Amino acid sequence: MFRTTPRTLLYYEEQGILTPAKTTKGTRMYSEADLKVFATAQELSRLGIPLRTVRHLVHASKRSADPKEIASSQAIILDELAGKLRRQIQRIDLMTADIEAARELLKARGGDRSFENEGDDDEAVDESPEDEEMEQIEPQILSLLQAEGADVRLSALADDECD
Repeated sequence: MFRTTPRTLLYYEEQGILTPAKTTKGTRMYSEADLKVFATAQELSRLGIPLRTVRHLVHASKRSADPKEIASSQAIILDELAGKLRRQIQRIDLMTADIEAARELLKARGGDRSFENEGDDDEAVDESPEDEEMEQIEPQILSLLQAEGADVRLSALADDECD
């Protein structure tokens, strides 16, 4: 049904996400609610949500019988999660812009052959980027550009990320 292993179910139980009933012989009996929680937890985990956050969401629903209080607790957790995700997206957007700027600088140097037209292989542009342009790039990417042979390494890195 969920394409998972017994060990995964046990791990979710150890993390406090699942609480199945047990028979006198120790067999775990998963209720419909347990299955819904597991399906939701598994999907959130696939999306990169830490199990710790999933556990907080589950525990928020168990702390109170008042639906408004449960919703309020879960809303706080989800708001925090949404804020973290927005910050991650901003960092990714900045890194993407830096990578694009670095590629443009490589293009200006003539070091990124993927930007050249066919037939232009004989002439490489020997144009250095302006200092102002270099200051706009993240330090990690800048160090790659300044290292000897960086044109090849940065191009290889870009190719690896596309795979």
